[in-house]
Amino acid sequence: MRVLVIGTCDGADAAIRAELRRRGHGLSGEDSSGVPVVVRLTSRVVTVTRDTELRVELAPVLGRDSAGATQRRYAAPVIAGARKQPNTVQFVHHDDVARFIADAVEHPDWTGKVGLAADPLSLRQVAALLGKPYVEWFGRDDAAVDTTRLRAFGFRLSWTGADCVRDFAKANRAHIVVRGRQIRLPWRYPWVRVPTRTQAVRYPASDARGEFDTDIDPRWPAYTAVNTTEAFPGPMTPLSLQLSLDGMRAMGVHAVEAMSVDGELRRAVIEEQTGAFGHRIYANLTVLFAAGAVLPAAGPAGWRDKLFGVDSGEAGPETARAGLWAKARRLPRLLVFVASSTTETKRLDAGARSRQRGPAYYGSRSDVQLCDELRCLHDEVVNAWATAALITLASVSFTGVLEMLARRSLSTEFFGGMEKLASAGLTVATRALAAEVASAPSLAAIIDTHPPGVALELLRAQHPDFAARLDAVVAAWGHRGPGESELANPVFADDPAVLLEVVGRLAGAAQHRVPEPAMTPWVRVLTWVAAWFQRSRERGRDAAIRLTHEYRLAARELGTRLTAQDVIAHRDDVFYLVLDELLRPPLDVQYLALRRRAERARLQRERPPLDFVGSWTPTPESAPEIGCGEALSGIPASVGFVTGRVRVVTVESLHQLSPGEILVADSIDVGWTPYFTYAAAVVLSTGATMSHAAIIAREFGIPCVVGSKTASRVLRTGHIVEVDGAAGRIVRVA
Repeated sequence: MRVLVIGTCDGADAAIRAELRRRGHGLSGEDSSGVPVVVRLTSRVVTVTRDTELRVELAPVLGRDSAGATQRRYAAPVIAGARKQPNTVQFVHHDDVARFIADAVEHPDWTGKVGLAADPLSLRQVAALLGKPYVEWFGRDDAAVDTTRLRAFGFRLSWTGADCVRDFAKANRAHIVVRGRQIRLPWRYPWVRVPTRTQAVRYPASDARGEFDTDIDPRWPAYTAVNTTEAFPGPMTPLSLQLSLDGMRAMGVHAVEAMSVDGELRRAVIEEQTGAFGHRIYANLTVLFAAGAVLPAAGPAGWRDKLFGVDSGEAGPETARAGLWAKARRLPRLLVFVASSTTETKRLDAGARSRQRGPAYYGSRSDVQLCDELRCLHDEVVNAWATAALITLASVSFTGVLEMLARRSLSTEFFGGMEKLASAGLTVATRALAAEVASAPSLAAIIDTHPPGVALELLRAQHPDFAARLDAVVAAWGHRGPGESELANPVFADDPAVLLEVVGRLAGAAQHRVPEPAMTPWVRVLTWVAAWFQRSRERGRDAAIRLTHEYRLAARELGTRLTAQDVIAHRDDVFYLVLDELLRPPLDVQYLALRRRAERARLQRERPPLDFVGSWTPTPESAPEIGCGEALSGIPASVGFVTGRVRVVTVESLHQLSPGEILVADSIDVGWTPYFTYAAAVVLSTGATMSHAAIIAREFGIPCVVGSKTASRVLRTGHIVEVDGAAGRIVRVA
């Protein structure tokens, strides 16, 4: 059905248009002639007109996308009521408005007048929920919205009044509105949304491209996956790719504010700094090097060395470096972002922890509420990834300053305090359990002589205290797991027996520690400061993964319901849809899921190179194995020398790693760390000095070489190699 939507509605207009599109309605232009339905929007009244008319009176529209007068009133520094008045207020969420208006378009029998509002709150309650002072002065109370007729329409609101206020608070904490003017609070990170790419000349990068691949702007042609592959292993399922790509693109909005850039560079940082190729996440080197050229200390070389390795390919056209004054001008705002990082990531972490619900919660939600949860969680994950990624980029400049004050190798010598990293939390907890097993023969006997699932049941019966401690670790860190940003992958919370197996292997592994390098007191202070900053970075990433797991759980629950309704064939088919398709599955959804599963298998075989400029052709999955006596070079990430047997692993085969073997992989993320702490050494094809693997390896004293480019393709399980972590060299000896 064609629908003409006219006007705005305090932020609900975008939600109304999106909901109508999801339901398959075509949106017309400004001419209403011949259009069956016309929807006219104002801030408090919506009319749906056809042969008959429905007049919808709205309470103030309040939520994370609020705009207009409602947003200005409740973003004020003080919530004001009227003296000698009840001071009650009603709200309605933009999701509920959009759903009701779309329902009204589809129900020609809905006519007359109806009110749309959630349960009332006192303004004092609103102020408390927003964390703002409440005052009363002369004025009038808001008129109540009569919602009596809603019951006759059989419509139920999904959002309560308090829910609306909490949702509004997420997106309106970094500014206040005074006399209609919005004032930024620079010590708070703003809520960010996914930016829209403007029209530009762009072209496909490869004939082997995936359905959701990014087109390339020829002015910004160089891309790399050396660092991004660690956080976002691919090829990703469509739902995972959409979530990750949206988060990285939203980071650009943060970045331009922190860097104070304008013009074409501002547009490029927002629109071009991240791409998807072969359904893998790539960083745009041209954009990042241009950004590095205008920031203090690090420069393009610093960004390359720390994030992408010293040999990360060409960056495309050379970018002129900014002068000293231009860099100094940007320093104050950048320092404010840096100084705020600890407070902001602690807030982000607390919010993510309070958002944890578990499968039972999502199972208890109605279909409408579950869809609203998914939309809300998508926006929360995007905002969390944007914040975490911004801190990562800021840390490059910050570490560059420290290295100027200390010495070139500072970023590879963080010791002390790094065990407090959020990314190390699971590993520290697992090692503590392993130490307990190593000192208790009765525990070790159960774990060593039974399959993990059976062992866990025996431990619950015979050693309930130990089982409770294992459960506590899973409750705290179960959102993590190998390939954790891929929604289709399981995490430790899905099967605690998998973590128990890791504990058993770690109990029998040698614990080694590389001696801390000699440091002057001054350098020791600088490394402590750098470690403090790294903790902020990792805390932000952990919060993003916590929220990602909630998104996974909500998507799984919807998948279970769609499978029961025979809409999809398998629960995990939901991961092969994008969000709008998940909320409103198309008629050919089963074929769509099958086709995309086949495409993901193809992209696993036809993968893009780690680096390319302008275009790419698939690289082979494997290459001729390295001969005895031949060597590979990479980036020194953690010092130490070891000789051992190679185990080449992927997410699917990681459980085959045995204590004392040398772990070789294309890339790893934080969820792998409990496994690689019982490896003799770690060798990766991707990564750089500030990669997660490098940081964790240094903390736990594991020799590590990253950025070797081809190690996972030319080494074979069973090879005997020497790994020199200090030199970044791997030699096959047998």
